[in-house]
Amino acid sequence: DDSFASIVGGIRLGRRIFANLRKAMTYITAIHVPIAGLALLPILFGLPPLLFPMHIVLLELVIDPVCSLVLEAEPGERRDMKRPPRRADEPLFGPRQIVVALLQGAGVLAGVLAVYVWALESSTEPQARAAAFVTLVVGNLVLALTDSASSARVFAPHRWIYWLIVAAVALVLSLILGMPALAAIFRFDAPGLTLMLVSLAVGVVGGSWTGLATLILKLFSRRRQAPLGQA
Repeated sequence: DDSFASIVGGIRLGRRIFANLRKAMTYITAIHVPIAGLALLPILFGLPPLLFPMHIVLLELVIDPVCSLVLEAEPGERRDMKRPPRRADEPLFGPRQIVVALLQGAGVLAGVLAVYVWALESSTEPQARAAAFVTLVVGNLVLALTDSASSARVFAPHRWIYWLIVAAVALVLSLILGMPALAAIFRFDAPGLTLMLVSLAVGVVGGSWTGLATLILKLFSRRRQAPLGQA
């Protein structure tokens, strides 16, 4: 097919695939930073263990569909065909993406550790573990949204699968925290209302702080570049 329209469509599709693979690799690298850190740091600091095998399995059951069904299925951005071609030697996952992923993962890690240490001082170990895990799961989901929704509305119609995953995760966590038999398997105990609200808030901030910082910088840059009469 030597139609010019088909050539343009092929370029657009290629740019979409490249961008989505980059998003997925950034996300999967970022989310494994807190997983690795939370498996090691509590032990090094003399704290009770936070993550056990069943926690890792549950997290991976969230991470895999987010990568395959959310990030890699994102539609192309409106400005895809207005950008100049990328360099032929530009890597799919280069130093810039690695730095961004490490910063994102560090934000989630810091938030979860802070909640865990604070909760251990005022609650039981199972309650602190449950609160920290909720923070990690919320940070994971918000991080996925931050990496995928770079140019589209949060509640865009194509993002229904993401919110379906969020609803399923919320249901599973509610069952684990509400049923003593499941809570015992995960070594959880339902945290109090205040601790749960703090966990949710810290998870949202930890997963979205890089996206918020990028948005603020873009708005500030546009304001500085605007003509004096429009600023």
